Amino acid sequence: MRARPVLAALTAVALVAPASASGQQFAGEVTDYVDESQQTLLSFGDESHWLQPWRAYLDTVPALRLKSAVGINFNVKDAQADAAARLLAANGFKRARFEVGFNNINYANPAQLINLNSLRTRLLALKKYGIRPLILLNSNEGGPCPSKPVTLRTVEPAPAGDTRIHLDPASAAAVVPRKTGLNGFQTAGKMADPLIVSVDSAGWATLSRPLRRDLPAGSHRAATLLYEPFHRPRREDGTPEPRFEATLAGWLNYVKVVTREARTILGNQNFDVEIWNEVYWRSEFLDVNEYYAPDIDTGEGDVTEAILARTVAWLRDRANGVQNIGIANGFASQRYQDAGSTSPAGLTAISKHPYLYGGVNRFPPAYIDWVRPLDAQGDPDGTQNLIGNWHEFFTPTYSDFHPERYLWATEKIYYDAEFVRDLSPHTTYVDGVAHGRNTRPPGAAAPGVWVTEMNLVPADASSMGVTSGDRVHMQAKSTLRTLTSFVNKGVSAVHMFATTFQDYALVDPKFFTTLAQTGVYPGSNAGGEIVDAVRRLTSGFTGATAIASPRSLSLLQIGDYAGNVQFTGDGTADHPSLHNRDVLAFLPFQVTARRFVVAVYVMTSNLAKNYKPGAPTTDPTRFDMPPETYRLTIGGTGGPGVTANASDPLTGKPVPVTVISNDPGRLAVELPVTDSPRLLRIDEPL
Repeated sequence: MRARPVLAALTAVALVAPASASGQQFAGEVTDYVDESQQTLLSFGDESHWLQPWRAYLDTVPALRLKSAVGINFNVKDAQADAAARLLAANGFKRARFEVGFNNINYANPAQLINLNSLRTRLLALKKYGIRPLILLNSNEGGPCPSKPVTLRTVEPAPAGDTRIHLDPASAAAVVPRKTGLNGFQTAGKMADPLIVSVDSAGWATLSRPLRRDLPAGSHRAATLLYEPFHRPRREDGTPEPRFEATLAGWLNYVKVVTREARTILGNQNFDVEIWNEVYWRSEFLDVNEYYAPDIDTGEGDVTEAILARTVAWLRDRANGVQNIGIANGFASQRYQDAGSTSPAGLTAISKHPYLYGGVNRFPPAYIDWVRPLDAQGDPDGTQNLIGNWHEFFTPTYSDFHPERYLWATEKIYYDAEFVRDLSPHTTYVDGVAHGRNTRPPGAAAPGVWVTEMNLVPADASSMGVTSGDRVHMQAKSTLRTLTSFVNKGVSAVHMFATTFQDYALVDPKFFTTLAQTGVYPGSNAGGEIVDAVRRLTSGFTGATAIASPRSLSLLQIGDYAGNVQFTGDGTADHPSLHNRDVLAFLPFQVTARRFVVAVYVMTSNLAKNYKPGAPTTDPTRFDMPPETYRLTIGGTGGPGVTANASDPLTGKPVPVTVISNDPGRLAVELPVTDSPRLLRIDEPL
């Protein structure tokens, strides 16, 4: 039986099309803007060019949530910390994330940090300017835990494939079995691999796995780890694994030292921690088998689940003095499995890193793998071959390169494939696990969702004509879209990546150059176009207060005069054109009891689309969608004295708004909309 039509019903042209103030007729309209089937028709792993899961619900979010959610990764030098924090705070940033790794514990005295002065500098700068710190607790295989450098001298060469090396007496005496190993030999940038399992009286050292290349005689960089890489939590017989417990004890000591120092420096618990960074990036310390061949650990249990549960429990124990801090699950940042229903009690948020892995997606080619395609009505839209791969009946022509990729239904094969499921009020299931904002561990509050790294890198679209000169303007637009869409759809903290770092820098590098040259704060307007855009965005919510009796806006109708499309269909109900009106983002925030601000933009699929092919490559605005006028009929406000105006935080310019009708509970306005959020402000009389 066919599913209920979704998109085809939403984009039907009205039989009697209303006219604009100038007499122009609608090219089409949307009259059922919110439809939960846009999400619920999608099973895990399905993809669709038409369904829009972010339109399955519409929240009116307190504006305070957006203002408090704006964050950044604070990857600056200590000497820059005060000026950077001052700049960021002046431009609307309220959160900052930085790492204090496991390797910062003193090897000789594990009760101390080796970078305490750096931690103090950063925390005091952030506190000074009212920015809440998020401390990343992480282990990177390049320096996975406390360690001390060792020089190992081999007295004869060892060819690739050997599992023994011959050490001189001093080197042999320095080895700690299963903790000492060569640096950067098996894998570039990885510490202590292979490990030395044992050393005999003649200096022959047995390695944890064969050499991948020839090892010449002579001196080699090495390190001794304070703890072994993580074993699995339980042995095959189900009893606790002592080697896991030993490394976990070291980890929990690290958590204790970092949080103790942070609380002491700040004088309070006004900070958060994130447990781990990305499980698929330089995280081999989580699995001892990544250091051995053949595998040595055949135990049971999930290392990440055990670390997370035990760390959250330690942090929530009042005896440890940091029970009120926020705690994020960073193991979840690159995987879809984590959900509120499976989180440990006491977790504040699930972390996500919804980067555009793979850069630009171009269609066609069609999906030709295991991913099941759905048409506009939610039906399977292809055939499977003998090995289970799907071949679509119809593939539209368009490109996918936009920050909301994981709010759509076109990206189900990468790490954050089910990101929108964890934001949604509709509970859905993945492999039998309940996902959604209301799912929670038994007897505990539901964790939220934090984005702790996010950016769109225009260089990933260089094949589409994007140049380095387009970066800042495109990222300013992407940042505005990220902040408004993610927070409105359910994210409670967004830490953009990053303050500085090559193509990811949100702050103009000239700010830091001037600071270094003069030693004088360059000024709060010296952050560049991206920072300026964030300031204008957050300023649009000035006066935001806690709302005693929250209200909700609805979008009753979208009237589209232009009729433009993201892609052209084949003329059937199964494969209609996807119109711009179908992806018009209407994202309401309540500022005060009598004021609403709505972020409005066309959520275009491709930020690298060139709308002015004749423009010079020095003009980054060639990628800006020309404004299109829409009529928005808004429910939940309206009546005598209600006013509406709009502004564009990307440019800082006002946007014209025409009030078409102003009836009690129903306001109709027209305004030009582009592919960057414009802020529609609605004020009701007192």
